[in-house]
Amino acid sequence: MVATAPNREGRAASDDESRLVLVSNRGPIEHYFDEAGEIRTRTAGGGVAVAPAAASRTRHVSWIAGACSPAGRSIAQSFKTMPWGSDGSLRLVSVPGAAAQPYYNSFCNPILWFVQHSLGGELRSRGLDREVRESWLSGYVAVNRLFADAVISEIDRYRTDGTETPSGGAQDDGSDEQACHRESPANGLAEAPAAGH
Repeated sequence: MVATAPNREGRAASDDESRLVLVSNRGPIEHYFDEAGEIRTRTAGGGVAVAPAAASRTRHVSWIAGACSPAGRSIAQSFKTMPWGSDGSLRLVSVPGAAAQPYYNSFCNPILWFVQHSLGGELRSRGLDREVRESWLSGYVAVNRLFADAVISEIDRYRTDGTETPSGGAQDDGSDEQACHRESPANGLAEAPAAGH
């Protein structure tokens, strides 16, 4: 998932040679409220956290991820970035409920997933033109603008701090079956199931 360019000696660049900004739907940490209402963290499940965690041992990684729980959204509204790993940072992007439904449930999961798995032909017979256009504009484009703004802000932070501009990373498109936002009758969103729980 993370493409790191080797340096001249053929090894991965160290953090003083390069910095990496990684953008994904889910991040390396899940945030949740405990019984007392305090925000707690646990390592996120799934493979998306493994490769960047390894990359963070050799370079600074700024990870920008969706806030996937009520606790995560609370953090996203309170902090620009937080420490992550040995020398990295994590920035959470809060996706408004009005954009989350068309992004995750109308575009990424039922449409983009098929396209990325070479099953786009399955969609042609479903007559989705109007649904695709609406979910593209109100969900996918809107959410990706939020992530793009966070990336620009992170790059500006590097420039302001006097450090070099970070290199780019891969973006998770949000089409994972375990996408962080799930529909809930109460508010349209619910916390993702805990990893391993």
